[in-house]
Parts: sequence; C-alpha cells; structure tokens
Amino acid sequence: MPGPIRSIVATTATPLSPVLNPGDLWHVATIVSRELVDLPNGGQEELDVAIVTDEPVKIEPLSAQERALAGGILATATHRVSLYWIKGIAPAQKVVFADPFEETTRTFEILAVVNVLERAWLLELLTIEKV
Repeated sequence: MPGPIRSIVATTATPLSPVLNPGDLWHVATIVSRELVDLPNGGQEELDVAIVTDEPVKIEPLSAQERALAGGILATATHRVSLYWIKGIAPAQKVVFADPFEETTRTFEILAVVNVLERAWLLELLTIEKV
C-alpha cells in the first residue's frame, strides 16, 4: 500500500513571463516616428507619424541614483516608460503624452528600448523629456 499523499505548495513561484500590473498603466500615450511623407504637390516633408495611438503606459521619473548608475549617454535619461511589448519600437522615436490634468502635452525621446527578459512581453523605454 502506498504511503500518505503529501501536497507540495510552493511559497514563491517564478513567473514564466515578466509581470506588469495593469493597474499601474495610468497614462495613455502615442508613440511617434519621424518619417518622410509625400505631399500633394509632389514634394516630401519630414513629419511625426503615429505608430501606436492610445497605448496604456506607466511613466515614472528616474531617481538621481538610477540616472548615475545608467552611465554613458543614458545618464541623461529622466523617465522610464513601461508598456506591453509592441513590435517595431526603437530609439529615436518619441512617446507623446497629453496630460489631461495639466492640459499640456509632454514629449519623451526614446534613448533605449529594453525587452524585459527578452521574452517579447514587456518593454521598458529609457527616455529624456523634451521641454
């Protein structure tokens, strides 16, 4: 006769994918890229073209310590923008956030794109706010 059955309960489980709390996505932003656009008169002009609109994101300022640890060009990063993974997001694009409370539009230039754990699940954008 087999022995007693024991239940094994893990106290902490490692998630299979990185986790982003949907409740943290307080902001709604648009990601834009500079592209050449054909004009009706046959010319071309460089304009901001929306890649993704109305994307829920989390915008948080970086502390002075995080800025110092980043080193190099990232030492100028002022904010971290977290969002669910989107194909094609790259440095040199911008995150545009229309703040409904301040009634202003804030623009963040993307310095680096971090694909968290390289799982195509979450993105962290290190950005610098342009005033």
